[in-house]
Amino acid sequence: MNDEETLSHLELLPAIPFRKIIKMLRPRELKSLRLASKTLRDRVEQDEKRLFKHWIFYSWEAAVFKPIEPEQLVRFSKEVKTVQGLQLIVMSSLSDTWLSCFKRLKNEHPELKDLRMMVHSISSIQVLVDFLPTIGDCLTDLHVGNCLSPVGLQDLNSGSLPVLKNLIFSGDLTNEQTSYLLGLVRHNLKKLGLNGMDLGQNFISKNCFFSSLEEFSVFNCSVSDKGIVQLLQSSRIKKLCFIFFDSTGEGFNVLEVYNPLLIKELLFEECPRLTDLGLLSIIKCCPQLNILSLHESGISGRIFSEISLNFAPQVVDLDLQACPNLSDEGLVEMLKKIGANIKVIKLNSMNITGEAFAHTNVMVAPKLEHLELIACKKMTDFGFFSLFAKLGHELRTLKVSSNTSISGECIAANFSFQAKLENLEL
Repeated sequence: MNDEETLSHLELLPAIPFRKIIKMLRPRELKSLRLASKTLRDRVEQDEKRLFKHWIFYSWEAAVFKPIEPEQLVRFSKEVKTVQGLQLIVMSSLSDTWLSCFKRLKNEHPELKDLRMMVHSISSIQVLVDFLPTIGDCLTDLHVGNCLSPVGLQDLNSGSLPVLKNLIFSGDLTNEQTSYLLGLVRHNLKKLGLNGMDLGQNFISKNCFFSSLEEFSVFNCSVSDKGIVQLLQSSRIKKLCFIFFDSTGEGFNVLEVYNPLLIKELLFEECPRLTDLGLLSIIKCCPQLNILSLHESGISGRIFSEISLNFAPQVVDLDLQACPNLSDEGLVEMLKKIGANIKVIKLNSMNITGEAFAHTNVMVAPKLEHLELIACKKMTDFGFFSLFAKLGHELRTLKVSSNTSISGECIAANFSFQAKLENLEL
């Protein structure tokens, strides 16, 4: 019998359409495809552009995922000719067994250039000191969930993380220790996230390189406005995220003397001390801002009534959920200044009635397509009607569930304003 008669249609495909098909497959699906037949295994491995760039493995000490032991990982890597990339989540401790595993892996696959590793917890930075001589030259992504001790930090040198692109680090580090850690990264760092650290005004040292940094996140850190200003001056950040930010932000007012920022996404979430002036100080320096999230922040919106010029004209997504100090009047003034191109507004769990919209003759969000008013329990029928009258006619999604004070008649009456409405959540 002719060999071609025993092959499947997929196995008989010409090289170009076959390559297009496998480029759409996830690593797990590619693995299954390799095991289907010797022909498919050979054809997959012949495609150098899709030669298992990234293997994804999990070591999880819970019932959700079956734990994978280090020896199993090395044994599995032997099944393929090339391991160019590896993504590993380690929920257990980084032990000597793991170190031996990585040494064997690097010996068998010197082509490994893209290692992405998330470690749930390490006893001290000394663990990294032990591992980096083996994996440092290919470690592009490092996420440390909790570092229990800074012991060993001073043993790391500037050559320890030469290709690192993404760093997320959680640990109780002092301002000096944080500065030393950041001084280890090179110019190619693109994403930085810090949790639980002291970010005083001098946490950016002369040894820090952030020329390529695009995303910076701070979670529950002791932060100095001056330190953040230093970082913004020395980087090209496009996404800036603060969670549990214990500052008013008013120190950002010095930014106006520098070149405009490149920030497109700005998040101040659960920042109760953030003031209107602090917010204004940074967003007026962000002409390219697209996404603004102020979830549970301390702003009131009152300062926007004192400003004559509109700003942040590129904002399309605004999140003001659960802002306890934001009044009806403050919301109206804020939207009048930045609402020209907004398409999404989230006002869930707000203490607003909406009635202040009746006192303005300006369309506050003429291009709005998505509006959320979930659990706005003080919203009245008159306020709801007044708000709708100041929107454009592009609304497609409206969510008003858990609003016991708005009647169904009022909602139905406003449908005439929004002929394009497609999704309604009551």
